[in-house]
Amino acid sequence: MKAYRALTVAPILLALVAVPADRTNANSAVAVDRTNANSVERWMRWELGNLGLSLELPGEPKMRRLPLPQLAQQIIQDHMAYQYNNDQMGAVIIYVLLKGGTQTEISKAPSIIASVAIASLAANPSISNIRSSTEESGNKVLVKASFNQDGITKEIDGFILVKGRRLWLVMTARVQGDDSGRASTQRVLDSVRLE
Repeated sequence: MKAYRALTVAPILLALVAVPADRTNANSAVAVDRTNANSVERWMRWELGNLGLSLELPGEPKMRRLPLPQLAQQIIQDHMAYQYNNDQMGAVIIYVLLKGGTQTEISKAPSIIASVAIASLAANPSISNIRSSTEESGNKVLVKASFNQDGITKEIDGFILVKGRRLWLVMTARVQGDDSGRASTQRVLDSVRLE
């Protein structure tokens, strides 16, 4: 069971907290893509590779590979991560295919991953006052957290789904009190479909 503690989501989760505090476009229905001022992000359904998961985002998620510690390599057969950020929110989707293991070990993996994800926030010296909660609900672990970063309170909402040896972590982040950001992150979470 200790091997599951080595699952690392810190690089992606810490990138998720980089949601800007600049709220100049917070009330616009569509956010401008900063890489090309003439293009506009539009909500679309994205199927992420062959991960068996799709969701709606206002722009294209970028694929990332996570570096895995040696111990994690012993229990993870495959993994993939996607990240999306705009002025209102950030979203992270991580897929993990576990190698063999007992059903008891696999059933405990979502709660452990949730704990590791939240604990990874503490590695950033600009983050303080972390408050979090998890709740198991069937094959899903709901995750909520709030924290202060450079004087700005941010919130994370998401969940971890498990189906056999496959796990999907979907987390969103936004500035606390930003109603537009809250609506965007809720739309992302509500749109998740698992095949």
